[in-house]
Formats: sequence, structure tokens, C-alpha cells
Amino acid sequence: PAEIKALARSADFDGLTKIISGLTDEPRNAQVELIKKEFDVPAIQPPEKLNIVRSLFHATSLIEEPTLRLQKLKDIINDKTKYATEFISLQSVDFGKFIAFADIDVVNRLFSETPFSELALQTQILKAFIAKQTEISKGEILDKFIQSISDGIKKIDANSATYLNLVKKLTPENFSGHDSIQESLIESYTKALEPFKQEVFDTILPLKTKMSPPKQQDFENIILKVVEDSPVNEAIAMLGNIPTKINKTNFDFSKFIPPFKKRISILNNSELEQWVNILIHPAIKEEIGSKNMDQILEALAEVVDDSDSARRSYVRGKLPDVISYSEKKSALLKQIVQSIAKGTITESSQTLSVVQGMSDFWNTNPELKKEFAKELKIIASKVKEKELKELMTKSSNELVPPPEPKIKKDITQNDKNSSAT
Repeated sequence: PAEIKALARSADFDGLTKIISGLTDEPRNAQVELIKKEFDVPAIQPPEKLNIVRSLFHATSLIEEPTLRLQKLKDIINDKTKYATEFISLQSVDFGKFIAFADIDVVNRLFSETPFSELALQTQILKAFIAKQTEISKGEILDKFIQSISDGIKKIDANSATYLNLVKKLTPENFSGHDSIQESLIESYTKALEPFKQEVFDTILPLKTKMSPPKQQDFENIILKVVEDSPVNEAIAMLGNIPTKINKTNFDFSKFIPPFKKRISILNNSELEQWVNILIHPAIKEEIGSKNMDQILEALAEVVDDSDSARRSYVRGKLPDVISYSEKKSALLKQIVQSIAKGTITESSQTLSVVQGMSDFWNTNPELKKEFAKELKIIASKVKEKELKELMTKSSNELVPPPEPKIKKDITQNDKNSSAT
């Protein structure tokens, strides 16, 4: 007994385990009672009292018979007034001694009764759950812990980051199997302010593929709404997550095409410049994929016909980049020819000057050069405005000069005879 008491006062769990594990349940139960009595010894100091309470939980966890073990645990919790000061100082490792064998009654008390319901202890209790979650079977108890984490996230307060860290440590099964966690994360993201908003976003992204399909859709819709409707700086900041956070493994980039095209059609000149610069960044372009990028670049080329001269001028200057990035260069060049044919002589002249001046591109793509020149002539033949028709034909001939005309000789009979001679 003296040794057991000494070990309890110092919270020597290894020593207690070594002795108590060698006993049957009745003697083990007796050791719990012995440790309890030590708490009331007048000479025991506050630090030793805390160690004794921690040792009580440890000694109880060593009892093998489930009913007896659970009853001993409830006896300790029932003495919450007596042990109130010590309970406040408990850590997750202490709750971890019994969290896996507690019943729903104990768990409910941990979340509703003081001092366990205090925020500091709630965090320790949930940390203990995370450490022992694989030992807790699915059911009412597991749901209670998951719901508590969900509620903590939704509060969006100074402690929310702690709950986010708990989510990151949930097993894939416990995360994917509980929509309440997924709903709380999405709800918090829509309501939170920076910098917590970014923390929620960074928590969701690695877990997105583990969400249920409806929740995945909800989260993708949030991202798409930011890209489509938020101020340009916010939308560009979202796109800046490509490809390190938003990438082909967790996002279907074909869904970006409608909001991208919508933005291209309505942004003013300075905003459009920002938009294009982020879109044609090599890493982002590579992640979005050529098939999706071509549809976006086609929408960008349409701005050459826009009513805003500044937007037209900017996109016209970007045409060499747009064509170079496109996988469907032939189709894009035909689109540009159509645009030239519809424009004023001034605008068409400027567009032709830019495209015609892509010497490096044409040198490496001679067949496209011929195709572009041929398309210019074909469309020019259908243009009614004489000056524009001549401009397009002239540009075509400058790109691909026509062959020299053959000189026809009038061969007379004398010439033939001379030739024969």
C-alpha cells in the first residue's frame, strides 16, 4: 500500500501499471479505493492531489471487468465537487484513460456538467477523443464527439482554429461519414472573415475528395461564385490557389469556363489585363488544360469586336500570346479573320498589323501562315467595302507572296525551225 500511494502522489503511471496489472480485478478495485483515501490525507499538497486524481483514472482503466470499470469511473465523476479543482487541470492524456470505455451517460456529462463543460476542458476532451477515435465504435457516442467539433467550427470565434485542427486529425472514415462536419466547414467558409476564412479554405481543400458528392458540389459552387461574382482582386486571389491547392485532383476545371467567359465579357480594360495575366500564367494554363483553355481563349479573341476601344486595343496586342497558347490555332486564326472582315478599316488594319507581325510564330508555323493567308483571301472576296477588301488581299500577299506569273512566248514557225536547227 505504501508503494501504491507513493506512485499515485507522483503520477507514476508506469509504476502503477506494473503493480496493478499483476492483480485480479478485486485487488485492482481495492487499489482504486486506496488511492481515493490518499486524497483526503491532510498532509497531501495540491500538486499531489492532482496527481492522485489522475492516478485514479489510470488505475480504473486497468480494471478488466467492463461493468466494474465503468462503475468506478462514474464514482470518480460523481465526486466532481470534491475533485473540482483537480478536474479543471486535467489534460487530454487523462481523459484518454477512459474515453474509449465511457458510455453515453458519461459522455453527455462531460459535455454538459461543470467543470468539464468549461471551454479549456472541452478542448482536452476532444483531443482525447481524436487520439482514441479508432477505439470508439460508430454510434451515439461517436456522433456526440463529431457534433461537438462541428458546433465549435460554426461559432467562428477565437477558438475556431483549435476545432479546425481537430478536423484535420479525424480519420478519413469519421470525416467522410459525417455530413455535419462537412456542412460546418462550408458554412464557416461562407461566413468567416480573413484570416480565418483562409484557414477554413486550407482545411477543406485536402479533405474535399473525402466529402460526400453533394457537399463537394456545394464547395465547388462557392469557389465558382467567387470567380464569377466577387471583386476582381478576390477572384484573382482564388485563382492564385491553382495549382498548389486547386488542381486536377480535386476540381473539374471545365466548370470554370462559364464564369471565365462571363468575366472576359464584362471586365473593364484594367481588370481584363489582370484577368488575362493570371489566366495565361504557364502553371495555371497547364493545370486548367488545353481543352478548357481554348474555349477561354476563343472568348478572349472575341473582345477584338468589343465596343470598348481600350479593351479591343489590349486584346489585339495580346493576340500573339493568345494564338501561341491555343491548341486550336487554326480555328482561332479563322475567328480572327472573321473579326477583321467585320471591323472598320482602322481597327482591321491594326489587327492585321499585329497578327501579320508575328514573325517568330509564322517562321515556326509555315503551314498555318499559308492557311491564314488563304483564309484572308477567301473572306476578302466576300467583303463589300473596297478598301477593306484590298487591305486583306494585300496582307495575304505580303504573308505568302503569290507565285511569279509565267511569261508566254509567241513561238513562230521560224523560231521552231531555228530551234530545230
